Amino acid sequence: MKNSELSASDYLMFTSGAGRFALPSTCVQEILYPHAVTPLPFVPACIDGLINIEGTIAVQIDFSNMLGQTQYHGQELILTNTGRSLCALKVDSVLGRISIQHKNIRPVITEEYTTFHAELDNIKPEFFIGVATQDDTTMLIVDHQRVGQLVQAGAMPQDGEGILGKVESRGDQEEEMTIPCLIVISGKERYAFELSGIIEIIEAGICTPIPGAPDYLKGFHLVRDQALPVIDLLTLMQQPEIEKQKSWVIIIERDNVRYGLLVNVIEGIEHFPLDSYEPIVDSDSNLSGLFVYQEKTTILLSPKRIVDEEKFQILSHHADFHTENNVQSVEETERYLQVSICDNRYAIPIDHVKRVAQFFPMEEISDANDSIRGAIDIDGSIIPVLALEKALSLQNLVDQGEYVIVSNGAVNNNTSSNSQQEWAICVDAAQGLVDIPSSHIKRMPHGNSHFVNGVAHIDETLISLLNFSQLEFSIQENSQ
Repeated sequence: MKNSELSASDYLMFTSGAGRFALPSTCVQEILYPHAVTPLPFVPACIDGLINIEGTIAVQIDFSNMLGQTQYHGQELILTNTGRSLCALKVDSVLGRISIQHKNIRPVITEEYTTFHAELDNIKPEFFIGVATQDDTTMLIVDHQRVGQLVQAGAMPQDGEGILGKVESRGDQEEEMTIPCLIVISGKERYAFELSGIIEIIEAGICTPIPGAPDYLKGFHLVRDQALPVIDLLTLMQQPEIEKQKSWVIIIERDNVRYGLLVNVIEGIEHFPLDSYEPIVDSDSNLSGLFVYQEKTTILLSPKRIVDEEKFQILSHHADFHTENNVQSVEETERYLQVSICDNRYAIPIDHVKRVAQFFPMEEISDANDSIRGAIDIDGSIIPVLALEKALSLQNLVDQGEYVIVSNGAVNNNTSSNSQQEWAICVDAAQGLVDIPSSHIKRMPHGNSHFVNGVAHIDETLISLLNFSQLEFSIQENSQ
């Protein structure tokens, strides 16, 4: 391994408004499309609310809003592990991975950075651990732990509570064990549900009544073409009726049956210390226990207690009547980096993408065949630049934009690096990551070149899928 590789770390580069930013790759879990958001009361404007990611609840943060750039609206989500919680940063565009040498990272000096991005004259240095310039691109490196503190401290300024619990200065004390719960209001009572039992949270819509059903069974709620039975928590807990207002549905799964609980208010997520829990041992009670914490009493509800076997059988009957299978199948997807080349859309399998670099003039290579445009120097490595535009029968050559460094083997597999060859292709822009359902992909043995092996239907348009698995063979074929 080269010494330059030892003194560098991988980051995910993205744009937000006028600036470019980077997150340490070690804290990035997933790139997502926008999800349905459950708003929260008493939170800063940059916190959009809660989202559900395959059963995991995360806090969504508008990154541009966090920086005071309210005129921008993000289109992609970066799921980030802040150390204590998950948050989804809403950004404009994910550009891809980049390796930044440690020597190129320096302290944040506002005046220096705003010379590159004049619109960021109000940046908050506390959210960044440094500024880096690499390949003629200047970017701010985000302090994901500081963002996590923003999430923790985001709500209820009166007593220091956050949407993920109260932030306290613990010094060197060992962090105490907690129980993460979703806090809801139904009627005048404050309830908690353990996060592990929650599948999704959606805004309540039209509920279709069920003739002859018990009064607690509100009706059916249509969720992505699936009719789910919904229980009114207010009625179930025998509380008096309240004035009609906006409500939410918490979706729960039990024994492959999904149903919803109708609640009035979603207050947020709170982490209760173990010693704040008082169990209720009465077997006849539908309450599981109490949390006495920060001068508040919160009732812990267990779905199995409030929906006993008799009620669950009724739910199962109605669920089975309306859906043959309540378990939503998750369609297999493939991840690609979406790029634009001569105003045409293409996608590159993310496993073959090593990094994205800003465009700079390439060096000519004497005696090179028509498949090679030249070569570039990336961190001391000489990488040939493919004449991909010719192979794709495009009329023009890209002479500005970005380089995408690709490999003929999967970047993250265990194959020896000696057996992999890296190449650079010129693109107008790297437009971010996209997960394409397998059903949207049509494979073909050959497209207009060996570089194209299929097309996909995305956003009501067709996009060509680029193939680099047999890169050297393709170059040889195109040079003949």
